[in-house]
Formats: sequence, structure tokens, C-alpha cells
Amino acid sequence: ANEAMSAHVAEPGSVAIPELEGAVELIDGACREIYFASGASRSESGRDSNIDLSAFYDEVRPILFDIAMHGTPSTIHYLLQLLEQLVPIDPGGVFDILVFALRNGGAKNGYQYESLASDLLVRIVGRYLADYKEIFENDGRRANLVECLDMFIRVGWPAARRLLYRLPDLLQ
Repeated sequence: ANEAMSAHVAEPGSVAIPELEGAVELIDGACREIYFASGASRSESGRDSNIDLSAFYDEVRPILFDIAMHGTPSTIHYLLQLLEQLVPIDPGGVFDILVFALRNGGAKNGYQYESLASDLLVRIVGRYLADYKEIFENDGRRANLVECLDMFIRVGWPAARRLLYRLPDLLQ
């Protein structure tokens, strides 16, 4: 599916519309299946205790990057909701997937224009700043954080702007 999407991005019209639609449906379906299989759709108290999220994350991590490459706004939203649940397992690695998703499928397909997207990003970043701010000691990750917030600020989301203005105090 990613090969078809990449070919279409490189040369629009090079992939037949039915094949392109199939690729989009496959990427979206894979993301939804992973999201629901993880238990992320249930509240913390309703989570299936038989799921070892650490092993689950290790197995699906490469697929999450594939999904992030060309995901539609709906797909990217499911992906970010899943990543929100995986943060405690690998805060830095999960943040890297989040950035990759926003830069690629998210930016290409207009995820930053969705109000639910802004709310979710601000909530995730707030959690990072409260519980895992040590990952932002890395200059690259700090720059990526500002870049992600800036994507949402450029389209006018005030919650992202407020968070960016408070960032220097929150990172101390």
C-alpha cells in the first residue's frame, strides 16, 4: 500500500484510482485493527490485562511508521490515540513516531486542520511535559516538538499557541 501511495505522490496519476483507494483503505484498516487490538479504545480500567503492551509495541513499531507515512487524517488520529497509550513503554521512541506521523501522512493530508487533532496533540504533549520532559533534553526532539506545535499554530489553534508560549517554563 505504501509503495502505491509513494508512486502516486512521486508521479500523480501513475497509480490507478481503484488501486489508490485500496491502498488508503488498507492503511486505514491496518491502523484501526492495531488500535483496537491494543486495547487503546478502552479506558485504563477496562484494558485487557492479558495484553503485554511492551511486546505488542515491539512487534508493531515498524508497521506504525508505515501507517504514519501516508495515513489519512482519520488514520493519523487513531495512530496518535494508540501512541498516547504507548508513551510509558518507550517515551522517546513513541514521540519519534508521533513526529514522523505529523510530518508525513499528517501534513500531506491536512491532519493539522482538524480541531480534534489539535486537542489530542496538546493533551499528549502536556503529558510528555508533565511526566517525560527529560526526552526533550535532546536538541533534536525539542526542535521537533516546536515544529509539531507550529504546524497547528499556523492554522490558528489557540491551545497549541498557548502551549508553545509556556514551553520554556515547562521544560525547566
